[in-house]
Amino acid sequence: MVRRLAYLATALSFGLIVLGGIVRITGSGMGCGDDWPKCNGEWFPPLDFATFIEIFHRWVAALVSVVVVATAAAAWWRHRSEPRVLWPATLGTVLLVTQVLLGAVTVKLELPPAVVIVHFTNAVLLITAVLVTGLRARPAPETTTPADRHPTHGLAWTTALVGFAAVLLGANVANLDAGPACLGFPLCYGGVLPPSGTLGLVHWIHRIVAYGFLALAFTLLVKTRKPADVAFRNLRLAVAVAAGLAVIQIGIAAAMVLQLLPPGLRGFHLMAGTAIWGALVVMVHHSARPA
Repeated sequence: MVRRLAYLATALSFGLIVLGGIVRITGSGMGCGDDWPKCNGEWFPPLDFATFIEIFHRWVAALVSVVVVATAAAAWWRHRSEPRVLWPATLGTVLLVTQVLLGAVTVKLELPPAVVIVHFTNAVLLITAVLVTGLRARPAPETTTPADRHPTHGLAWTTALVGFAAVLLGANVANLDAGPACLGFPLCYGGVLPPSGTLGLVHWIHRIVAYGFLALAFTLLVKTRKPADVAFRNLRLAVAVAAGLAVIQIGIAAAMVLQLLPPGLRGFHLMAGTAIWGALVVMVHHSARPA
């Protein structure tokens, strides 16, 4: 039951992050004014486009809240003696409360970029906590030792951390509106050095970290393709998915900057980045244990 709830919470959290991106891309963040939790002073206000997008985002957030709390409750009921399951489930609830409070602050302060970025970062941590809960809540207790880990376990962690940095830097680019500061592909305006100005530097660093992540992902892909690695088939699959999504993400990014940042591609860019992070969490999990 905990696994099902945790995976449902993961899927809903993924959808919520994408919806949050749609709210930002469509400029609907103030669709409910500065009211919270009500929308324009009402629970069910008249709906124009911006109001519908924002209030739908809040409804999905409420659904996520119910499922995350249910996951933690089930973990305390069924896995109280298993800290490896109990703690990420509990952490998910703490992050959920933080996320709700950050959402209220974001609206009350009328969407300051710094708070929006922190709000997004907390959402990524929330999806991590519930996904880890699902991965660990196996039907039978699972015990592993350092000797069980794949030789690339350390590299898997490094790849995941660089991927996490790329995702958060992407959030900075989006919310600081730094996309137009580094047009052209693969380099900014065809130059190796970063463009002038803070926004150009922010975008340039995001690209450099993303290219580094792509290189690490393919290094890991090569290192997990040995015949002896068949016992780590789940790891091999997760690495292949992460690397494949990274290629797709680079393609989306290229099309996005070459077409001057159309909203649809910006949404797909966020979606692919969030999916990559989920694959990296699964990858690190399976690098520590044979299938």
